Amino acid sequence: MKDYETITQELAQANPDEARNLFQDALRKCARLALFDMLQAEVNALCGAKYDREASGEARRAGSAKGYAFINGTREEIERPRVRDEQGEVNLKSYAVAKDQIGRAHV
Repeated sequence: MKDYETITQELAQANPDEARNLFQDALRKCARLALFDMLQAEVNALCGAKYDREASGEARRAGSAKGYAFINGTREEIERPRVRDEQGEVNLKSYAVAKDQIGRAHV
C-alpha cells in the first residue's frame, strides 16, 4: 500500500475524478487491512497467540478459505481464517458482519 505522502502528492496533482478514485481506492485498502486485523484479533482471542504452545484457547486454527466481504458496498473476495473446536467449524463474528451487505448479521 502506498504511504500517506505518496497518496497526498498524487491527490494534489489529480483532476477531481482521478482524486475521487485515488481516495476511494486508499479507503478500500484501509478497510481491507482493518478487516484483516479484526479477523486476526478474533482468532487470537479464540485460539491464543499464533505459535504459542501454552495457549489456553479451546479452539484451534484451521487454515484459511476463500470468502467475501462487502467493502464500501462492493463484494470483494478475501482469504478468511478458519477456526475449529470440538464441535467443528467456529463461525467468526467479525466475518459474519463483514459479509452481511444489509447489516443484519446474526452473530
